[in-house]
Amino acid sequence: MVVLYRDGFSLVLFYLPFDEWWYLRFLLPAHPPILVLSSAALVRLLTPLTRVAPDAKGFAAAAVVALVARHGVDYAVNRGAPDLWRAEQRYLTVGEYAATLPDRAVLICMQHSGAASTYSGRITVRYDVMRPTDLDLVLAELRRLGYYPYLVLDDWEEPKFRDRFQGSERPGRTGLDARRAAALEPGEDLRSRRSAARPTGSSENSRCGALTKPEI
Repeated sequence: MVVLYRDGFSLVLFYLPFDEWWYLRFLLPAHPPILVLSSAALVRLLTPLTRVAPDAKGFAAAAVVALVARHGVDYAVNRGAPDLWRAEQRYLTVGEYAATLPDRAVLICMQHSGAASTYSGRITVRYDVMRPTDLDLVLAELRRLGYYPYLVLDDWEEPKFRDRFQGSERPGRTGLDARRAAALEPGEDLRSRRSAARPTGSSENSRCGALTKPEI
């Protein structure tokens, strides 16, 4: 079991660091064989109970499995796992909205980079791999090539984005202080928004994705 977890852990060892419990899903490929081996070890440990009663081992194994399962369910419920899908709807919401943008729209993002590309078919550019001094250059080059850059940020990303690019030559015009195209909520019905390719909307912070059209 140690070897299996070691191999599974080594696959994500050099990935981005996360401190939330749900990122343990990256170790899921190692779980099936570990469950099989754990079950075999449990049965072996409980074998001496057959000396007390023939069926004792089976009842004890079932009780241990039930306790472990109950702990897992309680842990997940206490940490809001049943409601995670509601927050995850923001990826679909932002992607569907991005699909209404011009065909040559480019989405500058990080958290939404994979889902936005999948759901919208638009090109995405990861701002977290840019050098802090290159934002103006990237925006200008995209414009020169005929693309329309949009920033796609969750509300928690906005302060990180500002801090990363605070040395930009035009910090007030790189995106967050420019025209806000939309502030979206998870699961929002987008039918009323789809009539306009680049609608203007609220400038307030959003719990979901905020699409901003930088001006340069």
